[in-house]
Amino acid sequence: MMLAMFWTALVAVGIFSAPPSDVKLERPESVKRFDMAEFVVRVAQPDFDNPFTDVELAGEFIVPDTPPVRVKGFADSQDGSVFRLRFCPEKAPAVYKYRIRLSTKEAIRVFDGEIRCEPSECPGPVVVNPQHRKHFMYAGSGKPFYHLGQTAYHLMDITNDQAQIQSMIDYCVAE
Repeated sequence: MMLAMFWTALVAVGIFSAPPSDVKLERPESVKRFDMAEFVVRVAQPDFDNPFTDVELAGEFIVPDTPPVRVKGFADSQDGSVFRLRFCPEKAPAVYKYRIRLSTKEAIRVFDGEIRCEPSECPGPVVVNPQHRKHFMYAGSGKPFYHLGQTAYHLMDITNDQAQIQSMIDYCVAE
């Protein structure tokens, strides 16, 4: 039992880091708030039957006073030589600690590090407004988001002449 716990601990900290092939992590040093940080894991000599089902890439990002953010990566090559994990931070300025784990049936490779998140003017993604559940807002600025759309199916109506069609297009361009 103690030996099993010892090997589990070694795997968790990345000391036992097979596969024997060369595995490298490419990562950004910093990212702006609400921008995408892309982590790329390159496997020099992949030996996977199916990298899309036999390998798991997962990351955990931690910034003080918030719950950890867990992100799944994906295989980006048929031979298993490239895997990607994308993370979009929402706290800035902040330093996120991360642990990225590449797991196969035979081994686990763990990468630990930090990434800085810099402030940004980006208003952030559109989310449901927590005070008004039927309304939307920008996550970063808190400003309301108004979704306005224009369908143009009626332009296909054969009774429309060219002037009506052009009038509608001009109206949409002006807005």
